[in-house]
Amino acid sequence: DGDGRGGLVGMVRLRDLDARAYAPAVASLVIAGDLTSLSAEECAIPAALPLAEAAAAFAAFHANHLVVVADLGQRAYLGILDRAEVLRLMARVQAGSAEG
Repeated sequence: DGDGRGGLVGMVRLRDLDARAYAPAVASLVIAGDLTSLSAEECAIPAALPLAEAAAAFAAFHANHLVVVADLGQRAYLGILDRAEVLRLMARVQAGSAEG
């Protein structure tokens, strides 16, 4: 793997694919690592990050998904967090605060 530790290396975005991978002459020569335009540091959040901080990460990161890793040191991939999920959860938390 690219980081030598078995962890997340980065993220490929659709626009990265559009730029290179759909050209038939190049598609078979391109690997995901060639298309990774975002480093793990730019696109990952630790699993223990509180909801409010995840929302702040989305505010700073102009994309709709962040990669969730066990911790930023090891970068073991756990899943993907969607901006819409965070916004829904934040709305539910705020609605619950208003009721109580």
